[in-house]
Amino acid sequence: MLCLVVGASIASGAAGDLLGTASFPDQRWSDIAFAPDGTVWALGEADGLIHRLSAALVLSGTIPHPFGAAAPLPPFKPACRGIAYDGAQSNLIVLNGSTFEIVRVNPASGDGIGAFVLLQAPAGAALAGLAFDASGNVLWSVDSENDRVLGFDPSSGALLKTAPFPGDVPAETYLHGTGLAYASRAEGQLLYVPWGDIFAGRADTVVILNSVDGAQYPFEIPIGAAGDGVIRGIAVAADTILVLLSRTNETALAKLSGVWPSFLPVSELACRPQENGAVVLAWRNNGSGLLGAYTELSILRNGTAIAQLGGNAVTYTDIDAPAGVLTYTVRPKQGLVRGLDRSRTLRNRRGAVLSWIPFAGGTVSGIAVDPETGDIWVTDAKAVDTKLYRVRHFTPDLAPVGYFDVTLQSGAPYGLTFWPNAPIVDPPETLLMLGNDATNVVQKLRRNGTAVGGAVPLQLPAGGADDPSPKVGSLAFDPANGDYFLGVLDDNLHRIVWVDRYGFPPGPDNTLVRRLCTPSGLYQATPARGLDRCPQSGHFHFGVAGAAIREVDALCNVTTFDLQAYVPAGYRQADQIKDFAYREHIVYAASPANNAIFRILAFPTGRPFVRGNTDGDASVNVADVVFILMYLFEKGPDITCLDAADVNDDGRIDISDPVYLLFYLFGSGPPPPAPFPAPGTDPTLADELSC
Repeated sequence: MLCLVVGASIASGAAGDLLGTASFPDQRWSDIAFAPDGTVWALGEADGLIHRLSAALVLSGTIPHPFGAAAPLPPFKPACRGIAYDGAQSNLIVLNGSTFEIVRVNPASGDGIGAFVLLQAPAGAALAGLAFDASGNVLWSVDSENDRVLGFDPSSGALLKTAPFPGDVPAETYLHGTGLAYASRAEGQLLYVPWGDIFAGRADTVVILNSVDGAQYPFEIPIGAAGDGVIRGIAVAADTILVLLSRTNETALAKLSGVWPSFLPVSELACRPQENGAVVLAWRNNGSGLLGAYTELSILRNGTAIAQLGGNAVTYTDIDAPAGVLTYTVRPKQGLVRGLDRSRTLRNRRGAVLSWIPFAGGTVSGIAVDPETGDIWVTDAKAVDTKLYRVRHFTPDLAPVGYFDVTLQSGAPYGLTFWPNAPIVDPPETLLMLGNDATNVVQKLRRNGTAVGGAVPLQLPAGGADDPSPKVGSLAFDPANGDYFLGVLDDNLHRIVWVDRYGFPPGPDNTLVRRLCTPSGLYQATPARGLDRCPQSGHFHFGVAGAAIREVDALCNVTTFDLQAYVPAGYRQADQIKDFAYREHIVYAASPANNAIFRILAFPTGRPFVRGNTDGDASVNVADVVFILMYLFEKGPDITCLDAADVNDDGRIDISDPVYLLFYLFGSGPPPPAPFPAPGTDPTLADELSC
């Protein structure tokens, strides 16, 4: 899923509405459970206590539990991670997340009831949260490492059921909440699970699973109203959802409405930016009227209705979607009753995420595009074994192909690019260039990992007396710089250095090629992460703090180009973008913050048009000249296809465009550049114009 959930409700008390909050300073609770009388039980993660709260969320006492408090020194065990209430036996069940043991607890005294039971979780699982299904005698927990829920026999600990977390295939969702709750309703035996995709940054929706077969129920409850914090657990009672949030120096509880609507809204809403600038919406239609359809569906963009659809619609394409951050809403109607909205937010056109994949390795770092095949190659900064590092190979659509391993005596692989038709082998062959952040050397490799020659020490110029030593960060091939074809982003000194095949930069007196670039000018920016040559402009692009990509021209001035990639901050304290590489109008970004690879739209292709045909009729004539002039002097309507009005294709619309067209029409000048005279897409995409 590629969109941030921002679900809305239409009235107080609708599902997801905030009903109340309570904060508990200096507490660290890991899960919560409702008792039938409305009492709330909260499990201390490390204090050895279970905290009792009234239905009004007022703390009314504590009891110990048999696992006891965590040790004050690492590894700080036990870490208690789950609590559930068994209404049939009127006792609590507590999970020791360190050992996967459970124990029943007397809620009056805190005494243990019976022996500890070991839950037989699969290898590699990490259990958090508990929910008890008394009707089926199943104890549920979330496996937060493998995005699934697991059902156990509470008496023997045997694994009874496994249900995968809902999401795209291949998986494009991460679990951000670690609790779950069970509820028996007329709709079935249901599990409520906090869920969020990578763009939400945390769980912001409760998805509902059928506990019998694990199927996703077609109703989602937005929980963003609960406020900031990491969601640690939830509990459900009747039409109330209680959300446990971990914040700095406190724990908070948020009480939300869990009221189900009179008819279900759409669910599983996804929005996909397209390479041509359009946005495609798709959803699950849960209409309950005649033939299972709504009466009608409204599509809103940033709060304004843009389309009315039939009640059985399941998709919509916004061909006029503008650039920028957009929120789309699908609003159903059943008769005269308006249903709940479902919304998603995305960035469209430049910076839009077209697709992404979780990185299968340890920590994604360098990335490069094969100039011959268009395939993607990615380095892993985490060793798979002592001194052994992996370089992974993907198709342009990010499907895995294979990998090879390379040995580094010290440091880690940072920086990756291709050297097309390298003349150091006979016949010339395209080679990978792999940088090392500790030794400042570059290795030359074939696509199977075979080394070609020895490692090349990079003679990166030193900075000032108080500056740190140079350090390889990213690599890029520059065919326009003669023998000094390898661009190196110096991570420590925040500059670009050009070197030759032997690792040497040109001398200071060599004015024919580029040597050093510390970006300057009106739009000065500091290079931070990533380097590549843009195929559209021919200039070098570099990453800056956050997820932005900037450009330097041949004079080392930072241009107005600014690509704000819609890459989330992620769940790791790391760079949103570490490295990136261009393939035509797409840029691939390696994000250690998310440990993921993003496929980002850098230059929208736009819709087909004929250059010069600005009024949209069947021909290019003097009327188009007049149309441009009226637009320039603000006497006429807006031009819907600005690329068509850029007659000379210089990236601007000014008086030179109608003049150019006039000269052509009267036989005194050349024809407009492509696409002309037949329609097509713009071959020059580096300007700010679109169609």
